[in-house]
Amino acid sequence: FHESCINTILLDLVQLLEPKYLEVYGDFASRGGIAIKPFVNYAIKEYQGFKEKRLLNAK
Repeated sequence: FHESCINTILLDLVQLLEPKYLEVYGDFASRGGIAIKPFVNYAIKEYQGFKEKRLLNAK
């Protein structure tokens, strides 16, 4: 469910903003001690290299 929410937010923002690169990170309140922090990113063709590099350096 949480991943689906983040993907929907990403798709809505991409349609609205037409970005070259975009990241969406969710930090949902834990339930039962399990942290839920889905992440998704988007890049146009020219920014695919940046997207891959960004994922390698993500913390």
